[in-house]
Amino acid sequence: MFQETRRITKEGRFLVVNTSPIIIPRTSRAHASKRYPISFDLHYYLVNHGWEFIDDIIWLKPESSVKNRNGCFVQHRKQLAYKPNAVTEYLMVYRK
Repeated sequence: MFQETRRITKEGRFLVVNTSPIIIPRTSRAHASKRYPISFDLHYYLVNHGWEFIDDIIWLKPESSVKNRNGCFVQHRKQLAYKPNAVTEYLMVYRK
């Protein structure tokens, strides 16, 4: 998708990508979920394919779009039950 975007984008024009870390759910109660910072891998890919990094903007997601992952921690106060809410997204700005 990004190769085609680069092909049709004129020189000097911008690409802005909105990304957020994703959470891979645990497979069972014996395993933990994993947080994957997709924006960092995407940055490496875009720079290596000819996009010039210009800026990153970190913004707070609207409250209604954030899943409450730490409800168990609030309820029982067990340190190992703490799971942060993903409340931010990255707007990454590149130029051709």
